[in-house]
Amino acid sequence: MLHTFLGETAKLIKSLDLSPQEQRSLERHAATLAQLSNQISQTVGALPGDDASGAVWRNMSQAQRERGQTILLEYCQLLASTPFDPLRVAGLFSPEKWLGSSRDNLDVLLEILPLLRRTCDAAALKITSDDRAILISAMNKRLTLGEQIACLVRRLDSVSLKSAADCLAEASRITDELLSGDLRGVSLLQAITRALVQIFDAPLAGIGFVNPTNQRVHIRAAAGEAVGYYRTIRISLRPGGHQGLGPAAQAVTLNAVVSFDRFHDHPEFEPWQQWADRFGLAGSITAPFRTQQGQSGILAVYLRAGQSLPRGINAFLSRLAGSIAAALDRLQEQRAAQRLHRYEQATEHIRKTLGVASDEVEMYRGLVEALIQRADAIWGCVSRINEDKKTTSLLYCSGKLSKPIEATRPMVDAESPSESLAGKIYRTRQAVVVPDGGCFLEFAAKKADLKQMKARAVAGVPIARRGKAPEAVLFLGAARQNSFSTAILKVLRQLADEVADAVDRQRKLRELQRVRLHDELTNLPNRAHFEKALLDALGARATEDGTLLAIGMLDVVGVAELNDALGHNAGDAIIRAVAQRLTAALRPGDLLARLGGDEFGLLLTLRHESDLSAIINRLSDSLHEPARWESHDIRMAANIGLTLYPKDHSDGKTLLRHADTAMHLAKSSMSAYEIYQPEAGDRVEKIFRVRQDFAGAVNAGELQFFLQPQCDIRSGKAVGVEMLVRWRRGDRWISPADFMPVVERNVELIRLLGRHALRAAGRLQRRLDAANLKLRISLNIGSEHLLHVSFLADLDEALAECSDGFRLTLEITEVSALRNLDVAAQRIVEIRRRGPQVSLDDFGTGHASLLYAASLPVNELKLGQEFIRGILLNPSHAAVAIAVKQYADLSGASLIAEGVETIGQLNYWLRIGGRRIQGYWLARPQPEDDMIAFLQSLKIDQRHLPAIYPVEDMPLLARHIFVAQRLAKLQQSAAAASMDTVELELQTFDQCPITRWIQQRGEFYGHLPSMRRFIQRHRHLHDVLDVNPKAGGLEILTAWNAAFDALICEIDAMRRLQRMPDHAAETYG
Repeated sequence: MLHTFLGETAKLIKSLDLSPQEQRSLERHAATLAQLSNQISQTVGALPGDDASGAVWRNMSQAQRERGQTILLEYCQLLASTPFDPLRVAGLFSPEKWLGSSRDNLDVLLEILPLLRRTCDAAALKITSDDRAILISAMNKRLTLGEQIACLVRRLDSVSLKSAADCLAEASRITDELLSGDLRGVSLLQAITRALVQIFDAPLAGIGFVNPTNQRVHIRAAAGEAVGYYRTIRISLRPGGHQGLGPAAQAVTLNAVVSFDRFHDHPEFEPWQQWADRFGLAGSITAPFRTQQGQSGILAVYLRAGQSLPRGINAFLSRLAGSIAAALDRLQEQRAAQRLHRYEQATEHIRKTLGVASDEVEMYRGLVEALIQRADAIWGCVSRINEDKKTTSLLYCSGKLSKPIEATRPMVDAESPSESLAGKIYRTRQAVVVPDGGCFLEFAAKKADLKQMKARAVAGVPIARRGKAPEAVLFLGAARQNSFSTAILKVLRQLADEVADAVDRQRKLRELQRVRLHDELTNLPNRAHFEKALLDALGARATEDGTLLAIGMLDVVGVAELNDALGHNAGDAIIRAVAQRLTAALRPGDLLARLGGDEFGLLLTLRHESDLSAIINRLSDSLHEPARWESHDIRMAANIGLTLYPKDHSDGKTLLRHADTAMHLAKSSMSAYEIYQPEAGDRVEKIFRVRQDFAGAVNAGELQFFLQPQCDIRSGKAVGVEMLVRWRRGDRWISPADFMPVVERNVELIRLLGRHALRAAGRLQRRLDAANLKLRISLNIGSEHLLHVSFLADLDEALAECSDGFRLTLEITEVSALRNLDVAAQRIVEIRRRGPQVSLDDFGTGHASLLYAASLPVNELKLGQEFIRGILLNPSHAAVAIAVKQYADLSGASLIAEGVETIGQLNYWLRIGGRRIQGYWLARPQPEDDMIAFLQSLKIDQRHLPAIYPVEDMPLLARHIFVAQRLAKLQQSAAAASMDTVELELQTFDQCPITRWIQQRGEFYGHLPSMRRFIQRHRHLHDVLDVNPKAGGLEILTAWNAAFDALICEIDAMRRLQRMPDHAAETYG
């Protein structure tokens, strides 16, 4: 009927087509025509029952007339609208619009049309006569067109459109054509619903599928004027409640066609009634279907009010539903075959990529990406099963999953307890398919993501070598519930096995490469790896940006000796500990390699050369704490040599040789590290010569010990001698400065020297005893020897040859003691327990000396000679000497001043209370015979020794040195006439330390003539310089210094005459 109607109306519209002028007139006077339409509807609505409009109008009820008035208004507006819509005009004649019969509606309109024409002709249109004539002509054509459409509808209605048999035959033909055509899926279903609406003049037809999870019907295709109905309602099949009793639920439950001729006659339809009325739906016919895969669905056709469908439509819809199910089955089979083919193609691609993947993660990445891009997976990931067999770790994830599965997940939740999908796969070693993600732990927080991306199925496949437990799990998500067929799972399982084998092969290959390029003991890169990395770095080096490449060699100190003392297991443990600590201290991108034995290689990238110090300090600090092996705390240290490329623009082998040269320099100089310089070759040659010749020199008797005396000046007696090693090779003497730094950094050589010195001390003691010289013998012990595990055994061996071990003093340097304070303190205790005393040599030169000295139970302190040399030149050195003297007095330790060379240094040392000295003022180091003769004839004149000053007078002594120093500077300066007060640090009179000393001690020394002159000179100095700091500074300061000297001389004389009080002698003697 629709095709016929559209064809006939097209002819009518063409015969009564408006001219362009008429078309524009209608558009221009749209508002006027709207008023005219309203006027006509009002006029018809006011007609009395006996008007000539006809019997139909007279027989209408008042309500029908009011509805008719509205229809007429819409009819007039449609006739005047552009473009003209014949379907909407014909729709006004439908039964539910007015009287319940399309024939009655036509009769009314045909009787009223003359009235409409007369009203339009008589209308007082306020337009020009020409426009009025054009407008009336257009309206007459539209009225004629409306009249003819009404007649066409009557004619078509009179023959009932078509017979029921023809209708069903046409429906069968059209649907069969659709089912056998090229349309697939939703497009096919949509075409079927459109055909049903067209053939049966239905307001709505729809096809939907049942979701087995929530038992709801999801409409996949719909057509008709009432399609909004499906968007408004919800269709559920759940039993219980009204929704489970609707036509869809009954049809699916009964598996039969269900007809609701009138919804109002079915109370179970009540949940949807208001929406059906809103969309003009009066009844429905619903047919169920079910595919071979178990997918249920419905086919529904809806009726208008008063509409009846031809007999036999139930059987037709049932047959059509079965045909839809069969078509869907064929479609599913085709799609399954296509999906399987895509997975097989993806498998072939993956096999090609497995051989070129660089690592395990790259293989998994290729696996997942190929299944997403070449198959129908919408996301994928691979999770590794960890060694604890309780958790998984995400290795790779890709696709539409908005948030990846958590990096680490438990395979079993102890609180639930519920098993994860990975846990089930690991336990069963089988692939698992889960619709909608299921309730497994991996997806517990992903339901929203799965719903949002329409993931209808998740598959998990174990990745395992044949016969082995799974090492990882492949997860895939698909948009269709039946995406993972048995055949596809078989392909995926076979593919997963091949990936597992490829991963295993690559691991074995990587292990072979690791063994070839890595050190077995430390698992660090070995020499071959290091040399290759160096060549690669040199080949790819871009020097334009100013970056440097530091090539380093690092030697671990004392490994050979540790192997000898505790065995190779201890040495290996230390090498491993060093490797671990250095690795932790390096930056990302730096390379550490074990080159063999106790040597390591370094490759460091530097922005600036100044960055190197911080890196080396971090490496050195990492070795500071001792390593524990069994019951031993083993100290670790390293020597590092480096060369910088491109400053050292050499090839790889030469760079390594230069770094090795710098490393040997670091050993000899006892520095944290050394950087190679071109002139370093000669220095290294000397180092090698010392290392090669020293042991032979010891055995050949080329080493001699010169002796230097230690005296107590106050008592005038010698108290001891120090043994100082000398090396004589042929006719020449080798300076200790040339060989001792090398020996001290070499554990083997310093131990050899230490043992030789201990044995020599025993022989010297017996010789001194024979000469009636009961003196203490001091000898130096190197730090590497002191901290060596065999030191106490060496000491015990030497003491067995001594006549009196209690008269031996072992000197250790403060710097060496501080390198490992705990071990050093323990060794000192053991030494003293055996009899010898311990002296802390070069005291004051280390870090935080006073603080750390308290932790070392030594018998004696030797003040570093640099302080004695500067005691008359630098007030700070004098202050240190005073502080050390007071510390020694309070701690009970003996104190010796080293390096006393002048009478001035001696007098100052004596004035602050010092007694024992060692230095050139007394005697230079001499051979044994000469020193024994010297000691036997030694006499010290004690008649003119300076007095000991009390602590109250220490500021005077310190200021005396300060003034003498500043005066010397002024005398040497070319600008001596202009004195800079800032440079000289001369405070004002009130702030001057001498002012405070005069206030405190002036009365005590007031009887001395020099005291009065000193006070006057001091006052004059400040009177002049406080006003004008540059006024005659040299002359005034010279006079004041002379007064200073005179005062010191008189105080010395006074104290010698008065003799010092007993309490002062006890404190400073």
